[in-house]
Amino acid sequence: SAICPLQLWEGAKERNKQMALDTVDNERGLDMVLIGDSLVEHWLGTDLGRHSTKWNENLELYNQLFRNSSLLNGLALGIGG
Repeated sequence: SAICPLQLWEGAKERNKQMALDTVDNERGLDMVLIGDSLVEHWLGTDLGRHSTKWNENLELYNQLFRNSSLLNGLALGIGG
């Protein structure tokens, strides 16, 4: 059976909520938060909360620049749709 787009959106919203909570618990804190639509979500390598190989390069760059960087600690909270 097909997955309802609303269910996908809700799943992506819950993922973002959990990532934000996990980051708040992190001692390092955040330097930057990206908030937006699919353009921001694609930094995570996902579309409507589901991994997509189409966005693997975005995820690698996001991790390099914002998650594993000694300069910036960033978080992308986007949802397509």
